[in-house]
Amino acid sequence: MNKAKTGFGYFHQGFQIAFTPGIRRYVLLPLLANIVLVGSAMYYLFSHLNVWIEGWLGYLPEFLSWLSYVLWPLLALTILATFSYFFSTLANFIAAPFNGLLAEKVEEMLTGQKVSEEG
Repeated sequence: MNKAKTGFGYFHQGFQIAFTPGIRRYVLLPLLANIVLVGSAMYYLFSHLNVWIEGWLGYLPEFLSWLSYVLWPLLALTILATFSYFFSTLANFIAAPFNGLLAEKVEEMLTGQKVSEEG
């Protein structure tokens, strides 16, 4: 039985193709750009989250200060859920210019024939 006939086999084969020397740059450049952008945004949000929660709680009476223990996990989970969706959307926008080039290079590697310039 051919290993590439299963779902995991296709994943493994695609992973191997993605890291071959001629293909690697078309995969890693958009991925690294996305990780830097989303990572920077998450760092900013999580580093300022405590200040924002304290500011919001400043408007409430003192006996509601226990809300900070509820807001922290709630906001952290909300940020993570939002950024997981945002990460995939941003990844598609950043990778879009590279997808055509990536497809051409993979086709050239798999078939051994030069792709026509017609598109």
